[in-house]
This record gives sequence, C-alpha cells and structure tokens, in this order.
Amino acid sequence: MSVNKRIIFYFIMLLVLNNIIISQESRFRSSSQDGLYQEKIMTYNVLDYDGENDRDPYFKEIIYQIEPDLIVCQEINGVEGFNSFFDSVLNVIHPGVWDYADFIDQSANNDIALYYKSEHFSYVNTSEIYTAQTTGTRNVVEWVMVHNATSIQFRIYGVHFKANPGYEERRMIEMTIMRNYLNDLPEQSNFIVAGDFNIYNASTEPGFDVITSPGSDTDGQLFDPLNRIGDWHANVGETDCEYADIHTQSTRVLDFGDGATGGMDDRFDWIFVSAAILQETNDINYVDETYVSFGNDGNHCNQAINDGENSVVSQSIANALHAASDHLPVVASFQFGEADTSTVSTMFDNKVYSMPKLYGWFPNPFNPYTTFKYDLPENSFVNITIRDLLGRHVRTLINQFQDAGSKSVNWDATNANNAPVPSGIYFCTIKMGQFEGMKKLILLR
Repeated sequence: MSVNKRIIFYFIMLLVLNNIIISQESRFRSSSQDGLYQEKIMTYNVLDYDGENDRDPYFKEIIYQIEPDLIVCQEINGVEGFNSFFDSVLNVIHPGVWDYADFIDQSANNDIALYYKSEHFSYVNTSEIYTAQTTGTRNVVEWVMVHNATSIQFRIYGVHFKANPGYEERRMIEMTIMRNYLNDLPEQSNFIVAGDFNIYNASTEPGFDVITSPGSDTDGQLFDPLNRIGDWHANVGETDCEYADIHTQSTRVLDFGDGATGGMDDRFDWIFVSAAILQETNDINYVDETYVSFGNDGNHCNQAINDGENSVVSQSIANALHAASDHLPVVASFQFGEADTSTVSTMFDNKVYSMPKLYGWFPNPFNPYTTFKYDLPENSFVNITIRDLLGRHVRTLINQFQDAGSKSVNWDATNANNAPVPSGIYFCTIKMGQFEGMKKLILLR
C-alpha cells in the first residue's frame, strides 16, 4: 500500500471510529469526565398548549424518551398553560427535578417558556427583545443561565417568528431587531437561539440571511451546527427530499382539530449557536453528531411521522409525536467546561516526551482566514495538513523541524494550487514529534 493510500485509510478509519464512539456515547448523559459536563438542550413547539390534559401522556412519553436537561417551549398559552406543562408533564416524569425561568405572558398568547433541571442549571433573569411588530406576534425572550457544575454563564433565546408564506418581510424585520441586539453582546459571547423560526427556504427568506451572514458586526452571527443550509421546503408530491431528515413540521397529514397538515416538509424549528460555541477550545461546545429532529428518520417526506415503519423511534413514540404536536422536538447536546490544554507527558518506546499545547483554530467557523496557535515544549518535527471530508489532501501548511516555543500558522482557505476551496467541513491533521491529533474546521463562504 502506498504512503498516500495508507494515510487516507488511517484517516477514514479514525473518522469511522470517532463516529461510532460519538453515536454510542450520545445515548447517555455524561455527568462528568475530566471536568467536562454534557447537557442536552431541546426546543419544542407544543402546539397551542393551554393545559388540557388529553395530550399530556404523549408529551410525558416523548420527554421521558429524550431526557433533556433544558427545554425551550413555544405555543405555551398563558400562565395556565405554563403552570400545567410544569405540573402535569415535567413534574410527573421526574418529581422535584425540574424548575422554570420567570415567565412572560405576552399579548400574542402563544408564549415562550423555559424549563430546566435545577441540579444542572441555575436561572439568573428573564428579559425581552422587542421584536413584535403587530398584534399576534411575539417578542424574543432572553434568559441568562448558569451551568452549576462549572459556573459558566450563558444566554439562551426563545423565538417564535411570524408564520405563513407571504410574511417574509415581517419575519426579516423581527430577525433584524434580534440580530442588532445580539451584535451588541460582548465579543465571543456564549449564546443559543432556539425555537420556531417559520422560515421556508434560505433563498426566499431575507431574514435568514440577516441572522446568519457575517454582516458588518459578526458578534451576533448565528450558526447552524449541522451547516445544512438550502431550500428546505418540500413541494407537494415530493418523496425524495434532500432535507427530509431535518424537517420538523408537519407530523400530520390529516386535520384533527389544530395544527398544520401536509406531512414532514419544512425545517421550521432550529437550535442556532454563536461562533464561540463551535470553537473546540471554548468553555461551551456543541457536541458533534448530537443535533437531531427527534423522531425523523428521513423516510417520511410529505408523510405523517407515524406512517408505516419509523426506523429511529418505536411505533409508540412515533404515535406520540403525531398526537402531541404538529412539530417535532429538536435536540442537541453541549459540553460545558474547558478541556485541559496544558502541556502533559507521555511514554513512547520507554522514553518520556512532553506533549504540545494546542489552542485550536480561531475563528472557526471562518471565512476565509483562520489561525492555529500552539506551544512546542521541545524541538520537534511538525506537520500540519488540511484534508477534506473524504480524507483527500487539500494543503500542507507546515512540514519542517521547529524549535520549541509559541507558534502559529494561518490558512486562507486555498488548496495546494492556491485556488479557493468551497464551503464545507475540513480536517487538520497534526503531527508534532510523537504527538498526533486532528481538528475540525468549518468554512462558511
């Protein structure tokens, strides 16, 4: 086997093993590992919930299966609905475990609420971003929270923007107000924006561009952890849908009292994150491969979520998702706590070697420049190479002997021929003496 083929083979095997480990570990909540804590955050439009108890068994079954640590709910109807969801759903599943942030009863009624497990989080305060433009629309709600085990403070925003086609400009105004608010947050702030955005396609929603483009101030820019940007809406009759696995509405094709019909054809519900949360060295990290539209197996485009076999949840859960709401929950896990990047030692061939200290790529995501900083504890041969998602060589950035000390290398998103590379996920393979590692990069042009 040639050297290049061997490199690609080992690279692919590393990716496969990494995905296996992540997929197995994501089924369980990791309470603590080396000072790192993994928490599951969920957003769920609970469809005009005013405290009626006929849907409570379905919500209990769904939430018990997901086991989230923090929930942002949309379409909670007033104080009665807010209290009922806590008392009749959450406090029944796990009595004494859940708590809630202060609730704002907005004039639009279909309100936004936050519930959390008090062992994991503490609540600081609630405020509003005044995005509502007319009667029947809602303000964005801001909650400041603290992760108990690490004392890390972060902001989470609950949104429910104007619904229906024909209101693209209205949504853009609402999203512009929110983006301007986020731009005023301190640089590298930790924040998550979750809820029902009611956006149909990236190409037809000017508001989506407002919240996700860099703009003149990047502090408030939102990022999709999946980086699945496109025209998500599936037209009537489509069965082979490109974005079928991330659609979140509608779970139904028949009208039985409330909610949208039409089957799974739209990606309305999202968990967006700030740039800081996608950086590996940050104190809050999105955990790769954990973002899911819960219950969506990708095989129900324009169909009800419980139509026939569902390959990712039981028939009982599929039926509960169908009966509880016309939306699916969206779930993602986040790691709290800073990974130890201090210089350590390792044994190799009966010799002790000092390990390098890696600071990671910044910014990441980036466009088109990013910088990788590291400290070499001793003189070492260094190879830093960029590869694409398939393990193919893109560019070698460093391949030389370096003296000990603080170092950095830049990448301008070009290949070995100095041609720009397309947007996407890239991997940086690192060899420094006896140390070998890999870092993920996200290029967003």
